Amino acid sequence: MRWRWAATGALAVALAVLAPTASATPAPSLPKPSPQVVAFYYGWYGNPTFDGQWVHWGDDVNRTKPPDDISSDYYPELGAYSSRDPAVLRQHMAWLKRAKVGVIALSWWAGETSDAYVRQVLDAAKSAGIKVTLHIEPATGRTSRTYQSDVIRLVKKFGSHPAFFTTPLGSPHVKGGKPRALIFVWATAVKDLSKREVVDPSYWAAANDAIHRQSGALVLACPCGGGYDTAVTQGHFDGAYNYATLHLEKEGGFDWARSLPPGAIYVPSVMPGNHADRIGYPKDTIVPRLDGATYDEQWSAALGTGVTPDLVSITSFNEWHEGSQIEPTRADYSAGGRNYLDFAPLSPTSYLDRTAIWAGRYASGDYPHPASTQVRLRVTTTSDWVAIRIDNGALARPGQPTLSPGASDGSFNGALVTLNQSLARAQQGLSVSLTVEALALGDSLTFVGTGGHIGQTTLTIEVRTGTKWTPVGEASWAGAPDDGASRIIALT
Repeated sequence: MRWRWAATGALAVALAVLAPTASATPAPSLPKPSPQVVAFYYGWYGNPTFDGQWVHWGDDVNRTKPPDDISSDYYPELGAYSSRDPAVLRQHMAWLKRAKVGVIALSWWAGETSDAYVRQVLDAAKSAGIKVTLHIEPATGRTSRTYQSDVIRLVKKFGSHPAFFTTPLGSPHVKGGKPRALIFVWATAVKDLSKREVVDPSYWAAANDAIHRQSGALVLACPCGGGYDTAVTQGHFDGAYNYATLHLEKEGGFDWARSLPPGAIYVPSVMPGNHADRIGYPKDTIVPRLDGATYDEQWSAALGTGVTPDLVSITSFNEWHEGSQIEPTRADYSAGGRNYLDFAPLSPTSYLDRTAIWAGRYASGDYPHPASTQVRLRVTTTSDWVAIRIDNGALARPGQPTLSPGASDGSFNGALVTLNQSLARAQQGLSVSLTVEALALGDSLTFVGTGGHIGQTTLTIEVRTGTKWTPVGEASWAGAPDDGASRIIALT
């Protein structure tokens, strides 16, 4: 991935590590690579032997001179290889199997990634029992129309290959149960990376509708800067992934998962670190590996939101430019007048083995699961406006609010409920209501409610027991803008 945005801009929430380091517990046995673990895979490397020239290892801006001086802070154990070398592909697939990674998301650039190379990767993956999907990049000139055409063509061309990844997952836009292709789409906040024209999530909606209709494929968005929920609701993507969160506490970790609507596919992306001095990235994009602790923390955070991931993606298998790779690096290596970084004191294959441990934990559910309860909130008020903020606890996967007749507007974003009616109605003592369902995390919720100077507001919480809803708590107050009292409602 050619890095463009260092931060997601999500809410800054302190994040606790939810599990011990991965080295502390053996991985549960997996008979084969996990189909729920995806690694982003880059096939853009070339050398004179296979490609007639150096591709991507050299960098004219930083004047790198491969094979000794390459555009990476690390040096691959395989050297400055060609992605088209059959021996390299075989070794990569063997390493992926060792890491229990069952799917690779192959970086695909319009006009650059050939069909022949996609098929070569598919054939190599088939031999290893690994699946392949595509990671659609924002190539120069990308529009909703070119994106639509590219995805439909690729799925139709390669979808029947036995190594092409399919899943029975569904989404708010597509019914589950039937095996479907699942495609990753990067940087959906912009059309392409040449002009970086920012687009509204709805810009992609018609294209995604056509992709669903004509190819049956599912498509996941990485807005790369927030807006994961609106990518689904307005852009008609089937779910979201983050590709990279460099600084978990500062960027809100994986809390964006809680904003996704019910049924949306949640795919957190975890990374072992990031180090891209050689290609000139800003210093604040450096994420030290901390002898594997960074990787453990990312996995723990991704699995600890209270929203169970549908898949987990790894950034990356071999993005050498950004130093996010789990592919083995040469240890204590110097060449071309440079001392390259390595994984010391860990071994060159340590991140393959660490990945296998986490893949096993994820597959077996061997990680902390925050208490969660399906709840329904009902707000009824005779005030002209009311706002209810969640101070402690969390609500995830918010559904679409239902408003009663007479309400002028109302909303719920997982942290704040708002409900309004005209002042004239409120002065007549008329009531309006809002009802919404969500997943409550924790044993209780703490609310702070405010409202207009007139009227009364009641908040009722119900929990689902089987097919029925059972009231568990209620709070009422006469609304005044400076009310501000906390009200705790237990969920059990």
